[in-house]
Amino acid sequence: MRKNDFDFSIPIRQSKVAIAILIYKTFKIIVRQLWPVLLIFLIGRGGTEKNYLVIFISVVAIVSLVLSIIGYFRFYFHIKGDELIVHKGVINRKVLNISFDRIQTVNFEQNLIQQVFNVVGLKVDTAGSAKDEFSFDALDRDMAVALRETILSAKKESVLEENSITEQSSEQEFSPILELGVLDLIKIGASQNHFKSFGLIMLFFFWIYDNLQDAGINAEEYTESYLPEMSQALATVVIMAVILSVVSFLISLINTVFRYFDLKLLRGDRGFKIISGLFNRKEVAAMDHKIQMIQWGDNPLKRFFGMKDLQFKQASSVEVNSNKSIKVVGCYNEQIEEVKRHYFRSGAFDGLQGKGIDYRYLIRRIIFVGGIPALMLVTIAYFNIEQRWVLLGIAGLWLIWIILSSIVKFKKYRYDFNQWVMLVKKGMFGDYESLLKLIKVQNIKIQQTLYQKRNDLADIEFYTASGSATIPFIPHQDAKDIRDYILYKVETSKERWM
Repeated sequence: MRKNDFDFSIPIRQSKVAIAILIYKTFKIIVRQLWPVLLIFLIGRGGTEKNYLVIFISVVAIVSLVLSIIGYFRFYFHIKGDELIVHKGVINRKVLNISFDRIQTVNFEQNLIQQVFNVVGLKVDTAGSAKDEFSFDALDRDMAVALRETILSAKKESVLEENSITEQSSEQEFSPILELGVLDLIKIGASQNHFKSFGLIMLFFFWIYDNLQDAGINAEEYTESYLPEMSQALATVVIMAVILSVVSFLISLINTVFRYFDLKLLRGDRGFKIISGLFNRKEVAAMDHKIQMIQWGDNPLKRFFGMKDLQFKQASSVEVNSNKSIKVVGCYNEQIEEVKRHYFRSGAFDGLQGKGIDYRYLIRRIIFVGGIPALMLVTIAYFNIEQRWVLLGIAGLWLIWIILSSIVKFKKYRYDFNQWVMLVKKGMFGDYESLLKLIKVQNIKIQQTLYQKRNDLADIEFYTASGSATIPFIPHQDAKDIRDYILYKVETSKERWM
């Protein structure tokens, strides 16, 4: 069905599948809020307390389900003029009016239930809001597509009236740039940051150990019966490290499959589309006019596989949050280059070489991050005879580490700009690059510490509607020249910044 097959001028309810979605959300909230209490009662021995808990949860669940069903029947929407109007609320009724001009993106999302019934969750992102203004739980896919086309068409007509230019239809044909396969997912899972999973698993094991002790089970007796006394501690550490490493890897791999299964990066006439997810299928758009900055980076493992993570930093509200950035994992260099060709104009990178920052950045970091903590440890070692050599060893290793890492970080910090774009490179373990069009810059800030003032140096920070990029320790005069030139380009440009 096309958008003309639906009459959005009359109030419309969501699909009846929304009732199941609301019930699922209710159970999810209940479990999330009450699982610690439930766990305590299940582990405890009091039967009466358990009965009261079951009654309490049952009452809360029934009340929540009833409210959810009522909420479904009292939720409807329609379009009036150039506004999307939503009526919702069970006890406190709300009427939300959002002008099409404020709507930034209309994205689709499908969890497992939505995929089975061929409905979509629809999220409407607006300017000036730190979160999604509207969130529809279940619309028929044809209706959701028609609603999105209606909104985008109205926005297009508004732009036409203001700028008197010709644009194509809101319907776009998308061509693929990246499609992840099974092998790509394995590589991504293997190269993820496993420290978070590792820490969570450690906490889980400690929790189990404490509960075994409370239950009267002495875990140390079992380890002593199987391992010699002298090697017990070392063997336990080795075994735990192996188990935690394997489990954290499996958790990262499973999470990667769930989030990025069948990930596709597509290019349309005016922007990109990203589709991904197994049980929770998401379809989000990154329109060219809304993208403020493009970033990509890697870590040692990703570099081994030749992969990078790409981010589209989008314009959002005053309060920028990570949800406004679209992340595309598993990109190779050819895909990064293709994205750059589509988003930036021809010749946008002419003359970009990459300039280094002042060497005093390296010296200051070694002194303040490495030297001062090492000196404090040496001072403590002087008065602590028993731990002297241990403290001196830690101080030496820390200072060596800071010196080596600072040298790497200093060498990787590069920047350059021309009449179109600003390039900033940095990193320590990984390599990270940021590219932004000069016309996207909203504000420029030059900062100087007392040390920088004495040495005629400065930090310069570029603010966009999706965050900022900083270049530290460059000559103060260069910072002022960069600021004046970019502000001039912004003021004289006729292009849309958003």
